[in-house]
Amino acid sequence: MSYCQQPLDAAARHALAVAQTRRWADEAAMRGDHAEALAWLKTVEAVGERLSADDEDKRAQWGNALRERISDREQGARRID
Repeated sequence: MSYCQQPLDAAARHALAVAQTRRWADEAAMRGDHAEALAWLKTVEAVGERLSADDEDKRAQWGNALRERISDREQGARRID
């Protein structure tokens, strides 16, 4: 018996792509690449989606983590000079 799946319409494909983009953001953050994670969230917005409250919280957390990392690097560079 064969199984034939109906092709997805444009709205369904869009929803799947947005969900995958959010997963990529989470994966990047788990690797500690907060700049990439933030870029994935910008991609979600760029395709016309609103960020959820959870996305907004993540953006704030990831932005803070990125700023801390940059600050730590700058302080380390000053110690070397």
